[in-house]
Amino acid sequence: KNMIKKQKSILFLGLIRNLEYFYRNIEIALSLRDSSLIDNIYCVSWKSDAEKNLKEINFLEKNNIIFKIEKDLEDNAILEGKNGSGMKVLHSISVGLGLYQKNQNIFKTRYDLLLTEEILSKILGTDLSYKTKESYFSSKLLVPGAHLSKPYFFIDWFYYSDLLTLK
Repeated sequence: KNMIKKQKSILFLGLIRNLEYFYRNIEIALSLRDSSLIDNIYCVSWKSDAEKNLKEINFLEKNNIIFKIEKDLEDNAILEGKNGSGMKVLHSISVGLGLYQKNQNIFKTRYDLLLTEEILSKILGTDLSYKTKESYFSSKLLVPGAHLSKPYFFIDWFYYSDLLTLK
């Protein structure tokens, strides 16, 4: 059976809250890219966050990381409540997925979630294909957990699937 190896990448989203985690995460991603476990690293930052973290944005640029600085969205208390960020999260996911030119496996994570290189390697080595062709999605979706009382609500610290499934 002639299997074409699907490209793999890491997509970082969210605010740069913890500089130590930011640099550790990017260094791990660079190591995975250097060892050809992933093909690319993508990052999305909000304009206000990027302006506060110019040194970090320069670090991304210097290391040939594909990144986009997105215009800040206005807070929408009517849709999200006083402390809501759901619309911003959905928007940043959409912007991040929009950076991709072709279907590939994407590990979506946050700058402030630290996973070891060993754990990331195991996740990236997961077979996402279905054994049968009878599925609505083009690949499986790996998530860290789900909520028992809400079967379609999953914890979104990270997830891993292909571009078509994530869109």
